[in-house]
Amino acid sequence: MVEAAQIAAGGKYEVEIEGNFHSTDFKVVDEELAYIVTAKVFALGAYRLLMDSAKEAKKIATEYKPKFTKEEYVAFMDSMIKKEWR
Repeated sequence: MVEAAQIAAGGKYEVEIEGNFHSTDFKVVDEELAYIVTAKVFALGAYRLLMDSAKEAKKIATEYKPKFTKEEYVAFMDSMIKKEWR
């Protein structure tokens, strides 16, 4: 994906933002880079994974070892939920 980003974005592939993610003050500074270039990066990455009868994608899928089981992942995500009482 890094190579796809370098090709699609001409080396610049960090999206500049203002504010905080998932907040009311969030603002994208460069919409072209945030939306258009990001779409190009994902499309090029998918294309490269699917080339040559998806040889690379199949290799990644075969060799992938998850860090969590499904149950461990759900428990981890649940532990990240912050509950506040007022």
